[in-house]
This record gives sequence, C-alpha cells and structure tokens, in this order.
Amino acid sequence: MIKEAIFLVVTVCIHELGHAITASLFGWKITKISLMPFGGEMVVDSMESKPLKEEIFVIVAGPLQHAWMIPLIIGSHHLGFISSTDYTLLLFYQISILLFNLFPILPLDGGRLLYCLLQSLLSIYHAQSFMLVFSCFFLGALTLITITMFTFQLNFILMLIFLWIHVILLIKQAPYYLIRVWLTRSERSPAKKKVKRVPPSISIQTGLRMIKRPVTTVFTAGGYEVNEKEICKRYFAEHHQNSVFGHVGSRDRRIK
Repeated sequence: MIKEAIFLVVTVCIHELGHAITASLFGWKITKISLMPFGGEMVVDSMESKPLKEEIFVIVAGPLQHAWMIPLIIGSHHLGFISSTDYTLLLFYQISILLFNLFPILPLDGGRLLYCLLQSLLSIYHAQSFMLVFSCFFLGALTLITITMFTFQLNFILMLIFLWIHVILLIKQAPYYLIRVWLTRSERSPAKKKVKRVPPSISIQTGLRMIKRPVTTVFTAGGYEVNEKEICKRYFAEHHQNSVFGHVGSRDRRIK
C-alpha cells in the first residue's frame, strides 16, 4: 500500500513539475501547487493575462512527461531493475494519469487545451460558455458509462466526484473570471488589434462578450472608434454598466 502511494505521488509530482518548470521559464508567478489522488493543480497569478501560446506550452508540458517516464519504466523492467509487479503498477499509473488528464473536461489538461484552442477562434465569453457546457456533457456521459460498467470501482467513483466538484465550482466562478479578464484588459491588452463593427445601440456588456483573448478589439460604432480598454473602464465605472456604444462613442475619437 505504501509503495503504491509512493508510485502515485511521484508520478503526479513529475507531471506537475512539467507544468511548473515550463511556467517558470515563461516567467509566470506560481502561487500554489496542490496534489490530489488523480493529479494536481497549479495556481498562477494573473492567469487571464498570460499569452495563449504560452499557456498551451504549459498545458502540454505536463502530459509530455509521460513520454519519457513510460519508456524509462519499460526499459528498466527489461534490464531487470524493477520487478514485474512494480512494472505493472508503475505502467498502470502512468497510463491512467495520462489518459485521465487528456479527457476534454475542465480543469484537466485536455479540457484546458481545448479551451485554449476555442479561445483562439471564439470570444473569451463564448469559449468559456461552450467549454463549461461541453465539460458537463462529456462528464455526464463518462458518469453514465462508469456507473454501467464499473459499478463497484471506488477509484472511478472518486474520480467522478472530483471532476463534478471542480466543474460545478468553475460554473459558479465563471462570471467572476470574466470580470477579472475585463479588469485586466482595462489595464493592458495584446498588441495585435482587430477592428469589429457594432451597431451604436449595442450594450457595453454585449461588446465585452465579443472580446477575444489573442487580440485587442477595436470597436467601430456609428462613425466612432472605441478601444476595448476604454469599454472595460466604462463598464466598471459608476452608472456605465448599462451604457450603449452610441453613448460611449460620442465621447471618443471619431473615425476620419
């Protein structure tokens, strides 16, 4: 039992170190790393402001650790350094943790990677909404399969409980995450810009939901040009939550 726990902890630690070392190379400030039975969780300061490409590298770095650990275990077994029992156990943990983390469910690596890819195509708001719904759908299907095929497997039940708790927490925290994103974008935005034409009657909140992560959105409404940074500032200013682009644009630069 102790040996199994050691094997599991070592596997999870190396997986998380892959994330942590890569994040450190990008200069990210890691505030906490938590270890759990089926994986770990790395908390980063101001995650919403990190470049999308960097986040993808950090995500992939975790599963990539298994690419050298699995051959090492196989080679060690063939050379007689580890017993057949330990070999089977180590290989089981490696493959289980790798496959588990590749499930397209937030907050797992597979879900986070899919989320990043969606953010490169959709707005932050729509990518988040889709990913949360998809996570629930996929997790629901996984729960049904597990109950049907592995009724008495405690490890599968614990895995599902772990995932459902995290998904529910992410759903509850979703509005606050968007607020953090918009607060961050009110201070700094990506250098690359993209112009988006919107009707003057559209609300600021609707405009904020159009913001994409890799670019700074410059809105044009009724002959006026409004930067997303100004929209974010106006949204959090008093009495501006329900403003429309026509009101904001009248105070900003007219397109020549």
